[in-house]
Amino acid sequence: MNYTVPIKFWLFSVRQLLICVGVYSLWNYFLPGIASNLTLFIEANGFIEAGLTNLDKGKSLILLEFPFLIVLSALLASIIAYHPLVRLKMETMVEIEAPKSHILYAIAGTIIGVLVTTFGPEVGFIIFGLGGLFRFRTDVGPSKETGRILLSTLIGLICGLGMPEVGFVTTIMVFFIVYSLERHITYRLYIRGLDGKPLEDLALKYREALKLKHCIIFSERKNPLKSQIEFVFQTRDLMVRSELEEFFQTVIPVDEQGMIDLETN
Repeated sequence: MNYTVPIKFWLFSVRQLLICVGVYSLWNYFLPGIASNLTLFIEANGFIEAGLTNLDKGKSLILLEFPFLIVLSALLASIIAYHPLVRLKMETMVEIEAPKSHILYAIAGTIIGVLVTTFGPEVGFIIFGLGGLFRFRTDVGPSKETGRILLSTLIGLICGLGMPEVGFVTTIMVFFIVYSLERHITYRLYIRGLDGKPLEDLALKYREALKLKHCIIFSERKNPLKSQIEFVFQTRDLMVRSELEEFFQTVIPVDEQGMIDLETN
């Protein structure tokens, strides 16, 4: 089978790369000066003596670096995770959800790298042991769930190492990244009970209905033996199961409707 990669897939990778260059430029040229000014401001106003913060110059730089490094690692990972050829061949729910794990583990790797650089290799052994415990001794479900649990543990470790400000910033960044990843819900739609009905025509109507909701259709299968149609698609907005079922009942004529079964990730 010959695959033709849509131009929009390549443009997505180029756009992500250009954003990475911009983020790196900001991080490399502006952050050191901002960190020095922040440290001078804290020292001049006596925040450390008052016990309001323990940010010195090094910790101030880490506090400002973390948002940029987290965004940079997520963007770089997205270039690999959403490679044009990989996106072209995505059909199953596992393949569609896999890039989210890549991005979460990239963020976890960034946090681990900063912690090891700041506090020494001993922290790396602790994190390695915790990661092995989560992966092999705890039933945490899919790999992206392991990624979220690892990120939560690392945020707790940051706070325990005396950098609650960095932990707070990291939590905010991870919160919005997880939101951006999970706001598009992947569904598998089964339309059953279509005995004696033209599957080709019905598939076309359901396909057009999904396009009305701006859904991204990854695969479509028609099974004449089971008299059913199957779609794997992803919503552009946060749409719950009940909303989709009501939508299909509205746009599909009653005599052409089948039994709808929706599975999500």
